[in-house]
Amino acid sequence: MNVMFRYYRNRMDGSQIDRDVSIRLFTKRAVKSLSRIGADRVPHNRFVGLINMVERVRPGFSALVYENADLFARTAPKGTLRLKLMAELTTEIVHIDDQEAAAGKSGVLLQKYHEAFNAQDDVKFITKISLRLGVERRPCGHYHHRADMIFGLLSDGITHGRTELCINCSNTIQQAGTHERSDGMLIENAFAVNGISQLGSSIQVDRRDTNYSLNATSGLYVHQHYNPYRDIIAPYHSSKNKGFSVLESTWFRSHRRAFGCELEVQLTRGGDLDRAAGKIHEVLNPSLNLGEYCYFERDGSVGHGFEIVTQPAGLDIHRDKFGLFLKNPKLTSGMRSHEGGSCGFHVHVGRQYVTQSQIYRLQSFLNDIRNEALIKRIARRYSTGYSRFKYEMAKFSPHNKQTGDRYEALNVTSSHTIEFRIFRGSLRYESIMAALEFVNALLDFCTPGAVSIMEFNAIGFQRFVMRINNRTDTKYLRSYLSLNVETDNEQRQAA
Repeated sequence: MNVMFRYYRNRMDGSQIDRDVSIRLFTKRAVKSLSRIGADRVPHNRFVGLINMVERVRPGFSALVYENADLFARTAPKGTLRLKLMAELTTEIVHIDDQEAAAGKSGVLLQKYHEAFNAQDDVKFITKISLRLGVERRPCGHYHHRADMIFGLLSDGITHGRTELCINCSNTIQQAGTHERSDGMLIENAFAVNGISQLGSSIQVDRRDTNYSLNATSGLYVHQHYNPYRDIIAPYHSSKNKGFSVLESTWFRSHRRAFGCELEVQLTRGGDLDRAAGKIHEVLNPSLNLGEYCYFERDGSVGHGFEIVTQPAGLDIHRDKFGLFLKNPKLTSGMRSHEGGSCGFHVHVGRQYVTQSQIYRLQSFLNDIRNEALIKRIARRYSTGYSRFKYEMAKFSPHNKQTGDRYEALNVTSSHTIEFRIFRGSLRYESIMAALEFVNALLDFCTPGAVSIMEFNAIGFQRFVMRINNRTDTKYLRSYLSLNVETDNEQRQAA
């Protein structure tokens, strides 16, 4: 600490350029350090102590650190926020000798930062700091030293009897009194704020009510059980009316092929469907516009669950989006798909990206009994009521290919897409990507001239995906073909 103190103190005496570089370097190290410190390890670390030491001999140092902190707000928002608070507190405490006065000044700063820390889900950090400074946050929202508290007698329908009040609010409360809310409850005028009830209606609430908390984005006090995504799951096939458009990407532009996915999931232990879908929505539709990447639909065949319906996109976008969802245990906890039994994973391909000859070959390959083992391995189910295989369609010709039955391995009844219905649902990222890569590889394999008629079988397909030029987009598929996967072990993941 002393070595670092001498280093930074001496650099403050150098040229303006050296001083700027030194402060920036110090700020970067401090931000990184504070980003790694948990809320339970708040004691003044070496950087905070160092700010204090340098500030005493070089006044203005902490203010410069505060200004430089914004340079790292994007890469380490929590660390930046913590350092800015520490820098301001250091300035106030260094220049105030009176302990009670320092606590009062600190209280104002803590109050200023409280909502910012709350938005960063880092409120425990500021709570720990306030306790170290002998300051408390009162129900009214003000930070105050214990000596600044008074007692009052309140009766507002929420709090009764002897209540601690901060000095800022006491005079207002005594003069303003109460008024009656629309539901008949009395509420103190000084504490009345606009909020949202559990059912989503606008209502005046007492800001001290522990059932409500301030939403930093809207500025409203929101009930803890309010679900902003109530009814986010729309009726079955409603997304057709909302519209689909291909999401542009590098992969799509080079391959001119897009896939629309439908993943069916169930909730275990009777979970809240809207809340579960809402959490996925926040991650997969970052602008919070429903359908930006996916919609959510009800499906009677799934039971207590829903269907995630994506926009058509290339493999690169689906890799990223399914990774954000399926690799996040907070989103998949309490959810199942493979283990649910009735859940499927369907892949649509626009007819503009396939020829009729490809479709005939796809139908022949998928319905050929000689390919049964390969398809069952990839699909993890075989010939269910929702995805029937028909051996009479295996002939390598257009004969008997238009049956009008949508519950076939390859559904060709739509005029807009063809639909692969063979896959069982899954919450394993590798399984979903293997299925998408299988569809993509099979489309190439079934392109006229890709392979000879003698190679048009399961063995030929496996050789095809092992070709050098096909390896980039068959990573998960090739791994799957070398394993006999019987279960996705989702029960363990959802526990």
